Amino acid sequence: QKWDEMFHRLSRYKQQYGDCLVPHTYVHDRLLGLWVHTQRSMYKLKNMTSDKEERLNSIGFEWNANENVDDSSSTSVSE
Repeated sequence: QKWDEMFHRLSRYKQQYGDCLVPHTYVHDRLLGLWVHTQRSMYKLKNMTSDKEERLNSIGFEWNANENVDDSSSTSVSE
């Protein structure tokens, strides 16, 4: 299932970076950044199953992360 695949990609991101604060425009995996943004939107709209919410909570998912993500550190290109 697509959701499970993306959840595993997020889990790998957390193992590498120590958090689930994937920028919406994450250069290394744009689909993951978009998926994380979508999960937060679904949660805010109360349109997420409790199973998915519990799974995301189990890895320390940050539900209100917009103000905590520094897009520039993940998306800038060295000049």
